Amino acid sequence: MLRRATVSLLTFTLIVSASAQSNSGPQTRIPSKQLMQDIWNSWATLDTSNVSRFYDKNASDTFFDVTPLKYKGWSAYESGVKNVFAQWQTMKATVNDDAEVHANGNLYWGTATVHLEITPKQGSLMTLDARWTAIWQKQGKQWLIVHEHVSAPLQE
Repeated sequence: MLRRATVSLLTFTLIVSASAQSNSGPQTRIPSKQLMQDIWNSWATLDTSNVSRFYDKNASDTFFDVTPLKYKGWSAYESGVKNVFAQWQTMKATVNDDAEVHANGNLYWGTATVHLEITPKQGSLMTLDARWTAIWQKQGKQWLIVHEHVSAPLQE
């Protein structure tokens, strides 16, 4: 009985530890479809501190978003997104099954369509299907996004 309780406690500790490591600290995971969803889950918290660990902080990086046209560097991206998020109550993001990840040396790139459900503070639920391309670069032990492009097709 004591042995079973000890094993259960040890298993619980390992699970909690693994979960904490995957949700905080430096981003050392190799880019994958699961990482892509984890990045969008972090965006869906509407708190940029939850997603910043996935991004390079070089001021020369370019990030294209749905609005505005582009951001130069993570600090501009983070600041601009905070202004958008201030208007939203909730967001849900689902990386679709078309997600792909490709590798070439210390660069990986991923492409996917992403289904977004956004509840603004004023108004009703908005849905959007967006395109997403991310380029990761290995920097030391970390894989960081150095370029990102999010766009949506014009409505017909």
